[in-house]
Amino acid sequence: MASTNKQGWKLSDKICVKKNIDNLYVVLVRLKELNKPVEYYINKYDELAGIIDRNYLKYMSTPKRNGESKADTSMRWHNFYDFLPEDYVRCNAWELLGFE
Repeated sequence: MASTNKQGWKLSDKICVKKNIDNLYVVLVRLKELNKPVEYYINKYDELAGIIDRNYLKYMSTPKRNGESKADTSMRWHNFYDFLPEDYVRCNAWELLGFE
């Protein structure tokens, strides 16, 4: 995610397909302003897939301003305003990878 991006990450719809591989992780990188520390959000792949799918279904269930249904898109996102408390715990949580 670019340092000027204040929303979150834009991803393909393929991120919502679970892989059922226990040791598969995704690290989302949040670049910040110059001389500010970079943030790394460590997620198990299938957990992130579920989170993004949940957020997308919530988005799609809300009609457009004119009352019509939204058109499906191949883009998915993981925005900060959709974060739950457990999402913030994953920030720089390298211990989740199990390295000693």
